[in-house]
Amino acid sequence: MRFPNTWFFFDPFDKSSKINFSRANKSIGIIFYSNSKLKNKFSAKIKDYIDLCKHNRIFFLIQNSVDLAIRHKAIGVFCNLDYFKNSSNLKLLSLKRPSHIKIFTSVHNLKEIKFSEKKNFDVIFISPLYKTQSHPNYRPLGPVNFINLCTKSSLINLALGGVTKKNYRRIKNNNIAGFGGITYFKNNSEYL
Repeated sequence: MRFPNTWFFFDPFDKSSKINFSRANKSIGIIFYSNSKLKNKFSAKIKDYIDLCKHNRIFFLIQNSVDLAIRHKAIGVFCNLDYFKNSSNLKLLSLKRPSHIKIFTSVHNLKEIKFSEKKNFDVIFISPLYKTQSHPNYRPLGPVNFINLCTKSSLINLALGGVTKKNYRRIKNNNIAGFGGITYFKNNSEYL
């Protein structure tokens, strides 16, 4: 399965995310996620957006829920490693899963890359590449460390964190398949 090389982290509880969703097209994948405390309303909140993705043939992932991913025919699940380590459902999925369900995560160092490989993840976002508006307290990897981590991964690598058109061109190499973002999509009326 060929994935889009650009991924929009879409939070249905964020007004600016909703505005940017209207510009999405099939060259951009959607990751339905939220840090909101209204997790119990997440499924209902994303339903109409999922229908739009299906209608427009946009690939999408659902955060942390195998059941929702299968029910809505998502291409997979996005989960952070801490959530994965505490979820027996996701651990089982990594061992035996339907071939169409892929597992994406974000990693920050070599140890997390090796863990993701061992647990049969398919795609990793190596993060944060640069300083970000959405996570200002995270220490960025910078281009050299980022590229070094890409060369040590056997998975599909994507960049995450502070990506712009200009700095993406600087780090693009044979070991990176694209990038994901939050602020990038909020700050750009035209995508790559």
